[in-house]
Amino acid sequence: MNTSAKVGIAAAVLVPIGVLALVLLLMVSSAAEGAAEHAKDTTQTTAGGGPASVPGIPAVMLQAYERGAARASGLRPTCRGLRWQILAGLGAIESDHGLTQLGLKSGQHRTTAPNGQINPPIIGPVLDGHGVQLVRDTDHGRYDGDTRYDHAVGPMQFLPGTWATEGQDGNGDGVADPNNAFDAATTAGTYLCGTSALDLSDQTVLDRRIMIYNHSAAYVRDVTAKIDQYDPYGDSPQAAAAGATGGRAQILKRAATWVSARIPYSQGAYHDGYRTDCSGFVSMAWGLGTPGLTTVSLPQQSHRISAGQLQPGDVLLNTQPGSAGHVTIFDRWANADHTSYWAYEEAGSLGAVHRTIRYPYDFGGQNYQPYRFNQLGT
Repeated sequence: MNTSAKVGIAAAVLVPIGVLALVLLLMVSSAAEGAAEHAKDTTQTTAGGGPASVPGIPAVMLQAYERGAARASGLRPTCRGLRWQILAGLGAIESDHGLTQLGLKSGQHRTTAPNGQINPPIIGPVLDGHGVQLVRDTDHGRYDGDTRYDHAVGPMQFLPGTWATEGQDGNGDGVADPNNAFDAATTAGTYLCGTSALDLSDQTVLDRRIMIYNHSAAYVRDVTAKIDQYDPYGDSPQAAAAGATGGRAQILKRAATWVSARIPYSQGAYHDGYRTDCSGFVSMAWGLGTPGLTTVSLPQQSHRISAGQLQPGDVLLNTQPGSAGHVTIFDRWANADHTSYWAYEEAGSLGAVHRTIRYPYDFGGQNYQPYRFNQLGT
């Protein structure tokens, strides 16, 4: 961390009649079970896509960068071009991907847990004006343990004052913590994106945004060099979801992996870090952060569309809370009059399944509306 130059974050810092009747009864029963949904969240995080490894980047930090880029892009839908390599470039310079020795005592070792929590926390030098910026205490020592002056904190080195206004919950545990890798990476993404429409694939725009993060030309060059180093490792599935054509194919491909693996439905079990219920299934297919959103919170990453606009990878969503909520991933229309469709679904005793459903759903259809993942466009 360049404490003398740090301004940006540090400063703002998816037959027979009798037999047929029985089959129909079982389908309705299974679908009813599949509609059971709840809003349980957890911090469990495991590997789930993207490059298997990148030299020099710990596995959890790599997951944090990938999922942070996807989550931040959903939170800032007018921001284009945010990819994990950009966040990794920042993380490399700010804290050596959480491996920094900064603040460690003799014999201490810093670790990052699967849920992203870093221990001991990363706390930067005191910003007391002696050779560095003067930043008086803003958090009463909550994050940096200092009630006189602020310190940049966490793997992305936010100032407490910046975190108070910019901090994001990146792992779905209900807490925004600058010393959590998932939270910090997501926040770095939203901070870079800001609130205006911009395209970070434009190098000039990216340079300008990195400069806001830290007002130093040398810092921009260092971060850009790291981004260039990581770019050859390619896009994660989450980043691929940002492309309207490849993204839809990727969503269905990911959904099909759970169908092929016959992942059973459960509101309390996990696969690749995602809850194996309907909304966890959609979260996985959309490349959102683990453990996944709920039917209540999925609209945060999506927007309403009409039936005539439905395309592969969109969803039919019932946003009612508790056991009433449910969601399916639209694949394609099953007939010419658009009264039924093929869908991917995590549904009760059926588990992960690819089947036809009466539009908009087999029962309770009045509560289902088509939605589109924000990264797939309007």
